[in-house]
Amino acid sequence: MEYLDELIQKLLVNNPHHFKTLSFILVDNPEINAFAVPGGIMGINLGVFLSAQSEGQLASIIAHELAHLSERHHARMLSQSKQQKLPVYTGLLLGMALAAAGSAEGAQAVIASTQAAAIHSKLRFSRTFEQEADSAGLRNLIASGYQKSDMVAMFDVLNTQAGHHSINNKPLEYLLTHPLPDSRINRLKQLNLGAQENSKARPSNRSFQLLKTLTELHYQRQTRVNSLSYRNRLRALNPRTSPLKHQAAQFGLAAALVEEGNTTQALSTLRTLIAQQPGESIYQAYYIRTLIKARQYTTALAYIARQPQHSSRYAMSLLTVQALNGDQQHAAAQQRLFSLLKHHSDQPLVWHMLAETSGKMNDRVQLHESRAEYYVLMGRLKAAQQQLDYALKLNTLVPGRKSALLNRLSTIKALIKERQKLGFN
Repeated sequence: MEYLDELIQKLLVNNPHHFKTLSFILVDNPEINAFAVPGGIMGINLGVFLSAQSEGQLASIIAHELAHLSERHHARMLSQSKQQKLPVYTGLLLGMALAAAGSAEGAQAVIASTQAAAIHSKLRFSRTFEQEADSAGLRNLIASGYQKSDMVAMFDVLNTQAGHHSINNKPLEYLLTHPLPDSRINRLKQLNLGAQENSKARPSNRSFQLLKTLTELHYQRQTRVNSLSYRNRLRALNPRTSPLKHQAAQFGLAAALVEEGNTTQALSTLRTLIAQQPGESIYQAYYIRTLIKARQYTTALAYIARQPQHSSRYAMSLLTVQALNGDQQHAAAQQRLFSLLKHHSDQPLVWHMLAETSGKMNDRVQLHESRAEYYVLMGRLKAAQQQLDYALKLNTLVPGRKSALLNRLSTIKALIKERQKLGFN
């Protein structure tokens, strides 16, 4: 998550449009797809990691989606749909516009991230809008230190995958909303941005390769690919000529060993990688995760305590909570989650972990309140209402807390009505 956040921030610095808020979600889907809708919500399928071969190719997809927002394509589609009297488009886009005009919470509650993806799938950008997004996205991409060849290569990947999908009579999800005729690819190749194109390319990124490896492993579990495949990959790679891919294969081996329950060998492999690259936060985080998997909670907490304060604070905080809960230090885990919520209250995972931790403490009021907030962020407002109803019936509820919960319940009921007005169930 932090890697993607940093990548998006790099692109936002060079984007001419100022976004008040922009949050992103990772969608557990192996298809290549991405979307951005008004209200500051960007979605990226894990399938983008599977398909992209470099950070520059990943950045080209993100830059293109940011361009749709900065060029106000959704608002312009709304205006066109009103003129052409297309009620479906008007209703969908008006819903997004109203959500965007409200608070960030309203945008996520009225049109949750999963619903945003569904809405986006019903929209089809015109050829003009796609060309505008190509041009604006490419300028942003190059200004951020990437190359035109990154976007061209990503288009080639899309075309290749579209061919495979057509054989199976299944359209490529991304191309349903982003048509990619040959003329668009040729136009991109012919775009000339002058001296800007001569900027120095960013070097290959280790973090991208490691996350790509984790994504591959995530989907390979279904086909039972084991550590042997990574051992074979390591034999085929030369660490001198392909150092990043070799390290990614070593990391994949460690991750596969963890999945097979061989945490001892996985920890040994990860220690080797950390010795080679002591500043790589992904190695450190996965090492801690493996210690937790091996139930070495005290060792994990000691290792976390030795890490620099700036080292992946969000990831380290989540791992700390897991280690504390494993070590039966539930009160300390709960306090760490409360601190995390000060800056990450829009993350469903944090609320889910707080609910689980509070349940272990028998803090039922906090359990139901946390579940309610989790459901709000997931767009399940009626389930959120039900959780607050449960909390309000508890005898342990103090007057001040009851008043706060009643106010929150009132807000959720209002959001339910607002969403119903917009035509969402």
